Amino acid sequence: MTSLSEIRRANLATVLRELEADGVSSLREQADILGTSERVVEAILKGSSIDDALAREIEWSAHKPVYWMDEDNKGKPL
Repeated sequence: MTSLSEIRRANLATVLRELEADGVSSLREQADILGTSERVVEAILKGSSIDDALAREIEWSAHKPVYWMDEDNKGKPL
């Protein structure tokens, strides 16, 4: 079973790929768009958890539905 932390990290990776596809390739710029710092994004990618407040901020910033970060979106269209 996949944990909420793993799901949120996978969804963050999806959002980062979407930003890169839109021409935002710098992690610092991506973090700014998502309402957080580059250091926080790096820590998450290395295994830190995404708390509820940051998950909601990422969703809002990335134009995703509320609680999208909490769902297993693997295999779903972007």
